[in-house]
Amino acid sequence: MAFYFCVTLLKHTLLALLLIVSLTTKAHAADFDQCKAKVLVDIDRGTIESTYHFDIVYHGPLRGIDPSYRNETLALTVDGCIAACGSGPDLWDAFTVFQILTTWILPSVSLIAQLPWESLNIRKRRNLEALLNWIGAPSASLTTTIFNIYMIKKCHEVARASPPTARMDDAMYILSCINQYQYPGMLPAPRPVGRLENQSLRDRLRRLKKLVTRGTHPKPVDGSSNSEEEPASTVRNRNRALLQGVFRQLKLSAHGPHADQQELQARLAELNATLAYHLRLNRRKGVWPLALNILWFGVSLIISVAVAFADLGDNTTAHSLALGLLLSWIPSLVVMAIIDRNPTNSSRCQELIERWLYNVEQVVEAQRRRELIRNAANAATQPPQAEDTGAAQPPSAGQGEEAQHGEAQQEAEADELVLWSRALELRRPGVRRRYGIGHFVGQGRYLRYCGVANAALMQYEHAGDDLDSLNLDDPADFEAELTKRPYSWFIIWVCSEVIVGVSFGMAFMVSFNTPTIGLGCRSGLYSIWYILSSLSWLVLLAIQEPWRWLQQLMLLPNLLAVLSLFVITLSQVLGLLNGCLCKSSTFGSSAFGGYMDFEGSLFYRKAYDVTVVWATAAGIGFLTSFTVIAWAMRRWSKSSPLWRIQENGGPEAGSDISLEWIR
Repeated sequence: MAFYFCVTLLKHTLLALLLIVSLTTKAHAADFDQCKAKVLVDIDRGTIESTYHFDIVYHGPLRGIDPSYRNETLALTVDGCIAACGSGPDLWDAFTVFQILTTWILPSVSLIAQLPWESLNIRKRRNLEALLNWIGAPSASLTTTIFNIYMIKKCHEVARASPPTARMDDAMYILSCINQYQYPGMLPAPRPVGRLENQSLRDRLRRLKKLVTRGTHPKPVDGSSNSEEEPASTVRNRNRALLQGVFRQLKLSAHGPHADQQELQARLAELNATLAYHLRLNRRKGVWPLALNILWFGVSLIISVAVAFADLGDNTTAHSLALGLLLSWIPSLVVMAIIDRNPTNSSRCQELIERWLYNVEQVVEAQRRRELIRNAANAATQPPQAEDTGAAQPPSAGQGEEAQHGEAQQEAEADELVLWSRALELRRPGVRRRYGIGHFVGQGRYLRYCGVANAALMQYEHAGDDLDSLNLDDPADFEAELTKRPYSWFIIWVCSEVIVGVSFGMAFMVSFNTPTIGLGCRSGLYSIWYILSSLSWLVLLAIQEPWRWLQQLMLLPNLLAVLSLFVITLSQVLGLLNGCLCKSSTFGSSAFGGYMDFEGSLFYRKAYDVTVVWATAAGIGFLTSFTVIAWAMRRWSKSSPLWRIQENGGPEAGSDISLEWIR
């Protein structure tokens, strides 16, 4: 709620800023209609050089004009325009300003307000960093977001192709949610403490370990570990628990499991169903209202195109169309963020996932201990082989009863589950440390590659139909895949830049080819924004997981890109670039620009072939945007069964698994 208040405040601030800038620049503003009349009078009188002390009229060739119309237009040099008309801009009238505001600016601000902000996050700096990455580096953000949507697609395909008994819809949705988190390769080590404090802490831990060992069973099941070995062991435990929780049910369902395996399958299914229910419940809703906002932006595009071709060649409408083309990537980014939806409380979901990983390992380890004890008991009850005659000596009745009693007691201890609970967390601080998945980094809010889902699915693809070859106890192959980016990621990396590049290219085409033809202020600012916004995209290609200091360093060009986009928008709204220097397009080659004219849309229709350029730019730009939006909505429609939920129901507690771990 507070963020929407800030957006509303931003709108009013923008309007106030527009009024202030308009009033301060009006005193030095040019009036090209009056200036043209004055120059024509001086030409008729022959007093040009005596009035301005040099020839202000441009006599060179006009780029792109039909030669038959060359003598029908008046063009001035840059210095001549400044001398005759002044150096200030010819600001738009109030009607034009509000038309641009209502057509482009306010819908764009409304769309930006629908981006996946972390509204419950206390650290507002993370929202600011996300804004700089979204608006300042859209191609990098689109790369991460589209790749996660592609991972959701693959997860849905695996769930749909799996047998119903495997319950892979829950497991695959959990995997797609984990893919939105940092999932660091090295987990943070425990906080260093002083010598006295360290000695006291060791004594307390030693006493606690003795109590726990005496009260439960010889093998500890807590989440603590030796601080010197923690980085390697904790990562291995976390990765193993992830693979077990995601694929163990599928592997068990491939064969007829015996009673113990059926119990393990039921426990894992219960854990997955409980976590998936709460993750779905925490998933942000409201797709259709956002889709209507995007639809309104599309209507604005259509209206702008219609108005542009009604006033073909007019500078005001042309550059407004160019601004709309430049911003046409915003709906694509917002739609992608809707499909790759963020949770209402990412910290809560992170905590639940880490608890789930801990519980999965405890359930699997309990089953493994039971099998080891049973195998050891069976080996102990086997009669010894005689060395000479090979005759077997049967055990006595007392020994058999004692062995059966010991086996039953050991199985009961092995089957004892110590799942996560608040009491366990208080008794053993840091019990979830070895299962840490890091911060929420979804939707490209951080500059990095998120490939947990791809690494896990690659294990499934390598196994193929032979699920017995799917080794869930050794995550070495999974960890190796975490450091590799698939070919699909590089394809998405290119496509993301194409989306933003088409927006920039078509806007550049319109502004560059609208008389005066050449590199002017608008096309130059477009180029600056595009270069700045592409730096993070290039860094993402070079480094899979950029260091934190590099991520923060790249916020500087992202900030400059955001500021340049704001300057472009503000200048177009007020007409600040409608001055002599910008109308002359003097920043490129000498073959382009170097002059300005006073003509309007009627003359441009006849003398310049702007129809082809405008139609091509508008067609390619809007077709690209609508194609991306249509693809994203189709992916949402196809993959939505993964996150559909009945909110009036919920998972029920099993016979031996309490729901305390989810509270």
